[in-house]
Amino acid sequence: MALRTPHRASVLWFIGSVLALTVFPLLLYGGELHYAEGGKSPDAPGMLFVSVMMTAPAWASVWFVTMALYLVRYSGAAPVLTGIGRTFPSILLSFVAVGISAFLLWCPFARVDFWKLSRLPFTLFFAGCAVYFQYLRAAAVRRGVRE
Repeated sequence: MALRTPHRASVLWFIGSVLALTVFPLLLYGGELHYAEGGKSPDAPGMLFVSVMMTAPAWASVWFVTMALYLVRYSGAAPVLTGIGRTFPSILLSFVAVGISAFLLWCPFARVDFWKLSRLPFTLFFAGCAVYFQYLRAAAVRRGVRE
C-alpha cells in the first residue's frame, strides 16, 4: 500500500493549521525546559513567546498563503512518492517543497539536541512539517497532471 494524499483538501488544510498552532505549545514547553535546565534569564522564554504572538499575523499569513499555493484547485488523492510534475507550476512547487523539507530536516541537526529525549517534541515537529510539505508537493504534482 503506497502512501497517498487525502481525498479531500480539507484534511491537508486542517493538518497545516494544527502544525501552525503547534508552535505555541512548543514555545511553552521550551520555556519550561529553559528553567528546568538551569536557565538564568527570568524573562527570555516569556519574551520569545510574546514576540511570536505579536508576529503571528505575519508568519501565519505566510504559512497559509504557502498552503494555498499547493492546495487551491486540489484534485484528489495522489501517491506521495510521485515525481516532480509535468507543468511549470507543479515543477516549481515540487522544487520549493523539497527545499523546504530539506531545510526543516536540517533544523534539528543544526539547532536542536535531537539525541536528548527532552528535545523529542521539537524534532518531531520539524520532521512532521517536512513530511507535510511532501504531501503538499504530491498534491501540486497531481494538480499538474492532465487527464
